[in-house]
Amino acid sequence: MIFKIQKEAIFMTKKMRQVPANKLAIAKIDNQFTNVVFPNFAHGGHQYGDALLHAIISGANKSQKGSFDLNINELKEVVLWKQTKHLSFAMALKQMLLDCQNGMILEKGKNWSYKPIIHELDYLGNEKKVHVEINPQVLPLFVNVEKRFTKTLTYDYAVLRTNAAARSLYTLLRKYRQLGRTGNLSMNDILIRFSVPNSYKSRPKSIENQIFDKAIRDLQGYSIFENIKVHRITSAFQIKNIHVQNGKHVLGYYFTFTPQKADIKEVSYPKNSQRTLTKPKKKNTDKKLDINLNGGFDFKW
Repeated sequence: MIFKIQKEAIFMTKKMRQVPANKLAIAKIDNQFTNVVFPNFAHGGHQYGDALLHAIISGANKSQKGSFDLNINELKEVVLWKQTKHLSFAMALKQMLLDCQNGMILEKGKNWSYKPIIHELDYLGNEKKVHVEINPQVLPLFVNVEKRFTKTLTYDYAVLRTNAAARSLYTLLRKYRQLGRTGNLSMNDILIRFSVPNSYKSRPKSIENQIFDKAIRDLQGYSIFENIKVHRITSAFQIKNIHVQNGKHVLGYYFTFTPQKADIKEVSYPKNSQRTLTKPKKKNTDKKLDINLNGGFDFKW
C-alpha cells in the first residue's frame, strides 16, 4: 500500500510538471548562444522578455528559416500574458527588443563585435500576428540544432517572470539537466549570471541567502527541478583561469539536483492530438551560414 501511494505521488509530480501544449512551448538553442547571451538575461528589466524571446526562438525552430510569422494569441498564451493598464502586449514586445537579451557582444583581445538577434519585428495587430526577421548570422544557432544544445520550456520562463535569479538558474540547470550537476562557476560568473553587485563578491552568505535560496525555492515550488543544492568552491584548481591561494575564501559555486531523463514527457497533449510540437521536420541540407565575425564565439567577459 505504501509503495502504491509513493508511486501515485511520483506520477502526480510528473503530471504537474507537464506544461500545456502550444506550438511555441519548446525552444532548442545552441549552447554557444546560451553561453554568450543568457548570462546577461538578469540585466534586462522586462518580466516577459525571457519568455517572449524563447517563444520567438521556438518559432525559428519550427519554421527552420529566419523569416516567419507568429500568431499573437499563441504568443500571449505561452507567455501567460496578463493585460494591465500600464502595459500592452505591443509595448511588451517593444521592451523586449530594447533589453540586452536581443543582442550579443563577442570579444577577442582588443576586438569586439555586436550582433543583433532580431533584425526586424513587426506587430500586426489587425492581422493578429507578429512578423519576425532573425539575423542571418545568428540563425544557425536556432535551426537544425542537433548537438550541444539546451532545450527550454517557454512556460517555465513565464511562471518565473517575477524572479530574475530563478530564470537565470533555470537556464543553467536546463543545460545540465541530464547530468544533475552544473559546471563550476567562478565568482565573476555568478556576479554576471545573477546580476549581483560587485560589493557581494566578498559576501557569499548574502548571495546564498538573498539570491540562491529564493531562486531554488521557486524552481522547486513549481516542480521544475528537485533537490537543488548549492555547493561552495574554495579550491583554485576547480576554477579555470584563476590564480589565488586555496583557503576559506569562496571562489565560486556549482549546483547539484535530481537529473531528468532526456525522454521525459514535458508537454501535456490533449487526447487524439497530432502532437505537433514533436513532429520531426525534414532536415535542411543547405550549408549553414557563416556565424564567425572577429573571432566568432570565442569570447570573454
